[in-house]
Formats: sequence, structure tokens, C-alpha cells
Amino acid sequence: MLPLELFSSSTFSAANVVGLLLNFGFYGQLFFINLFFLQIRGYSPLLAGLALLPETGVIWLADGLSGRVTAHTGPRFPMIVGSLIGAAGFLSMCLTDATTPRDQPRWNGKLQDDGMRA
Repeated sequence: MLPLELFSSSTFSAANVVGLLLNFGFYGQLFFINLFFLQIRGYSPLLAGLALLPETGVIWLADGLSGRVTAHTGPRFPMIVGSLIGAAGFLSMCLTDATTPRDQPRWNGKLQDDGMRA
């Protein structure tokens, strides 16, 4: 399906590894933030889903903007900046516990999304 010769390019391989790691982190946080809202905060399933709705909007906006930025600057700058922003979001999500203010997990998720989509 995909020629293995493509992976001989270090740029292609590095981009795929970064994409793989970011997607593991993103879908992992999406799973665990739902559990956090359901089990720790006591949200109903509907309310937990609605709490994650802003994340969808951020993804939608960042996807559109990232294409324009990449067209003007090339792929390396957005990948580096996006990885750093995403790492800050992942780090802040690791610090989330039962005493965390109500809106902080959502902002952490948005920060991760911005980083992934940059």
C-alpha cells in the first residue's frame, strides 16, 4: 500500500513518528478526560460529551489555520511550534487531579489540540 522506500527519507520518517506520538497522546487524553469528567467530576455522559465540544471547535479552526501557516513558512516551523504547544498541554494535563478547577482540563485539551494542529 505504501512504498517502503519512502521511509528511507529521514524527513518523512521523522514526520510520521511525530504524527504517531501526537495521535497516541491526543486519543489517550480524549479517553482519559472523558473518564475524568464521568468518574471524578460526576458528569452525566451527555454533559461530559458537551464539555468536550469546544475541543472540536478548536480542532476545526486550527486545521484551517495550520494549512495557511505551513504554506507561508514551510512544514518545519509549525511542526516545532506545534509540538512544543502540544507538549505543554500534555504536561498540564498530567497535573490534573480531583482538586483541579472546573475549566482547566478543557483548556489543557484545547492547548494540546492547538499544538497538534499547528
